[in-house]
Amino acid sequence: MNMENHDKKNKFRESAATAYGGGKMRILKKILMIAAVLLLGAGWLYFACRKWDSARLFRQNISAGYIDRIFSLFTAKQGVASGRIYLDLAPLLFFAFWLTVLVPDTAGRFVKWTGTIRLIYRIASAVLVLFAALLMILSASTLHTLLFKRTGKGLTRFISWAKGVYPALSPVSAVLAAATWLLPCAGKVLAEWFHEPKRAGSELARTGISAGICIMIGLLVTAASASMMAVLNSFSKSAVQYVDRFCRNDAFYIGMCIVSVIFAPIIEEVAFRGLIQRHLRKAGMPYIAALLITAVFFGVWHRNLGQFVYTVMFALIVGTVYEYCGRIRYTVLIHFCLNFVTILAYSDNSSDIFGKLKTLPAVRKTLMNMKSVPAGFCFAAFIGAVVLLLILFAKVWRKSPGLSPKTARKTAETGNKTG
Repeated sequence: MNMENHDKKNKFRESAATAYGGGKMRILKKILMIAAVLLLGAGWLYFACRKWDSARLFRQNISAGYIDRIFSLFTAKQGVASGRIYLDLAPLLFFAFWLTVLVPDTAGRFVKWTGTIRLIYRIASAVLVLFAALLMILSASTLHTLLFKRTGKGLTRFISWAKGVYPALSPVSAVLAAATWLLPCAGKVLAEWFHEPKRAGSELARTGISAGICIMIGLLVTAASASMMAVLNSFSKSAVQYVDRFCRNDAFYIGMCIVSVIFAPIIEEVAFRGLIQRHLRKAGMPYIAALLITAVFFGVWHRNLGQFVYTVMFALIVGTVYEYCGRIRYTVLIHFCLNFVTILAYSDNSSDIFGKLKTLPAVRKTLMNMKSVPAGFCFAAFIGAVVLLLILFAKVWRKSPGLSPKTARKTAETGNKTG
């Protein structure tokens, strides 16, 4: 009897030691994965901000030698320059999103991944994404010029090849996404319509309700941003003036309007919600920490105090939406509403793209001209309404037929749902 108890104690100690060792390995693995995601995200953000700054200096150097009456022609090209920067950053983002999000999501729906296959795929995808990042760096005009002067013919040819191949990643990623994710998922949806029409109808209703909630969130966030600018005006008038001038350019120049309404929502949501926040959560980072880090990254991306303040708030809201549903199309919709309604709210001149509007510019002026205290109360009211809509959005997803409450809470961790 004593021998049996002794054997049981030894087995218990061995199992406890094994579990403790395995627990330490899991913690170390999480730390390494989180550090890798943070390093890649911060590196991309640093490169993107440097590219914005160099483009801004480039525009200033061009326009410095021209007289004032034709200066507007060059400022009109700011939208073209901004669009070019987004297009320069897009290939890496689209390729990484396809490789690390869409492919695993589609494969998870149709086949069962073993631990070994998943590990091999993660290593291969990391190598390919790093190679795409190298192509992005080499295709940058400033670095290309520097290396072109200081390197031999072999590396020069490789840099020239990179400048030709890297832009092609955007259309290639779109085709691959259609082949590996869009078409299989569309086929699955059509099959559900025939075999389970009630479930398919519920999914369609959930999509419509979610889209409506997101549109209302976008409108409320726009109003909250205007109230926040009124509060910020008491502390830093120059920051508010910069944002005001930036938004007026969006409303006046067609190029900047296209960038703000189309390029920015898609590319920024893919970068910050679809890649950074998603992979931080998959790596094991807690929800609040991943949300705050992504929000700070998003604020830094805008490179000025005025936009930093309200874009951090915006990122916290859309990050919460993404946490509930795991689909970036809803965050893109909110982002589109914010930018588009802001442009309409600044359309108070007959020469603007949408002409001289009355209602939205009047509302915007009323909110932004408030004193700090009443503006703060308005901001709190708008954010309170947004919180209620977020609660409603969470209930819509947790009560949906295909998503249990437990699954809804683990959406971002498991990665079963994507944009």
